[in-house]
Amino acid sequence: MQEIVEGSLLWQPSTEAMAAANLTQYLLWLHENYRLTFPNYQALWRWSVSEIETFWRSLWEYFAIIASAPYSTVLAERSMPGARWFVDAKLTYVENFFRHCHANQPTD
Repeated sequence: MQEIVEGSLLWQPSTEAMAAANLTQYLLWLHENYRLTFPNYQALWRWSVSEIETFWRSLWEYFAIIASAPYSTVLAERSMPGARWFVDAKLTYVENFFRHCHANQPTD
């Protein structure tokens, strides 16, 4: 058995798995829809915490959240506790969770 040295790469996904990953697809979508490009995960993270409202709006759009009433504001209160997200939106978790499921494949 080969000795494992701290910091050594233990596993790497295949090129196909990386291309199909949700994060990869989201980054492509951000480029197409927001003209944003991130050289690495750390750059995406920095953007997500510095442009909080834009980041969360983009996730709402990317995942095509179904709502019976739209939100008026992504983030009304930044205070913690007490932050108010997607003010006025009305949606059900169940509708969004099960929308891609079929009788022969109950979960996705």
